[in-house]
Amino acid sequence: MENRAKEILRIVDEMLRRIQRWLNDPHGGPIMPENVGLGIQAALQSCDSGNIPACCRDLATVAVPRLAEECRAYAQREHGKVRPESGAPGPSFWASVKAVARARAGADTLVIEKQEPVAVLLQQGVTHDQIARHIYGRRGVGPFLQTNGATNVALIEQEAREPNSVIAADWIPPWHRELLERRQQELNSQLKTYDQQELARHYDDPATVEEMLRDGAFVQQIERAKGALREEILEVARTIGVTPVDGPGYRPGVRDPVSEIDEDESGAASAADRQALKSLVIELYAQSDCTRGAADIATELRKLGHDINTNAVSATIGHWKRKNGKAAATA
Repeated sequence: MENRAKEILRIVDEMLRRIQRWLNDPHGGPIMPENVGLGIQAALQSCDSGNIPACCRDLATVAVPRLAEECRAYAQREHGKVRPESGAPGPSFWASVKAVARARAGADTLVIEKQEPVAVLLQQGVTHDQIARHIYGRRGVGPFLQTNGATNVALIEQEAREPNSVIAADWIPPWHRELLERRQQELNSQLKTYDQQELARHYDDPATVEEMLRDGAFVQQIERAKGALREEILEVARTIGVTPVDGPGYRPGVRDPVSEIDEDESGAASAADRQALKSLVIELYAQSDCTRGAADIATELRKLGHDINTNAVSATIGHWKRKNGKAAATA
């Protein structure tokens, strides 16, 4: 499984390098480059193509699939997954990148080199010098090397007779500890960069839905700028006596990007089915203390056989939150 772990870590490292190069490129724009998306897909394919070593379990079964789902939602321009002011991925994408970076660093912590016991090495004919300099030591540093660099044969013999009398059971090779410290520094730097992307100010048009309607904005523009549902915008238009205007290319009956779970194109889904699915979405959301992401909920529902995308889940949750907010305000 060691080679399998190396394969997964190598391709995840390449994916993270592509993301970092994108962010560090002074000429790079906010829109995700194609090679980043390809790197994410390659990482997912690698994780799906074989057994998963224990050290890579969180990385390969949770973090990378979550990032791939965020990438898919971004590519399909699902509601809430694209920053309207720049076209960059939204906050949930960067949260998933951070999760991958943390899981990648955690994989290193679990893959600590295990050395053969000294007694076994001596029985195999390995010399004292090889044990001190090349197996339990590197670059002149090790527990069986004296300050002048000479091999301490007595300590090696003692460890062979009394295991763990010189080398503790939880001993970590110094060179591996250096790797972990270097990885932690890299992780801290990465997380700082990803935090800046995740927390970047999201533009929100200061005008109200009413003001935008009076100014002649298209219904679709108001949906994107205010995160409002079409029905809510039309209701405001009726209240203030303004005729709503749809943008060029709008076709009645075709789902808007921010629509709720609605009847499918064939009309097969009944009102009861749609309402049941909405209730299931809210139930899963509420079970997480209203912290679970729409992408995670959509993925779980699809595994259960429901035909639903992240956009529909996000819109349903948004409508529920707005409705409950109004109820609380009037209570």
